Amino acid sequence: MNDKKRMLITSGMKLFATQGYHRTSIQEIATKAGISKGAFYLYFQSKEEFVVKALQFFYFEIKKKMADVNMEEFPPQESLAK
Repeated sequence: MNDKKRMLITSGMKLFATQGYHRTSIQEIATKAGISKGAFYLYFQSKEEFVVKALQFFYFEIKKKMADVNMEEFPPQESLAK
């Protein structure tokens, strides 16, 4: 994933967390990510597609982190904390 797409996803999800999905516009996501609204549409066809791709991105990030922690064989409490 390229840096601009990653920045869009992290910026958009932060806005959703603070303002909610319906109150966050594509323009706000693009502005927070430092790109134009038109450039948003180079990466995502719609706000709905954006949400799906963002959830997939975070799912795979969490899954990777969990696999990394499991490989380290930490004691159970430390493993859960990580």
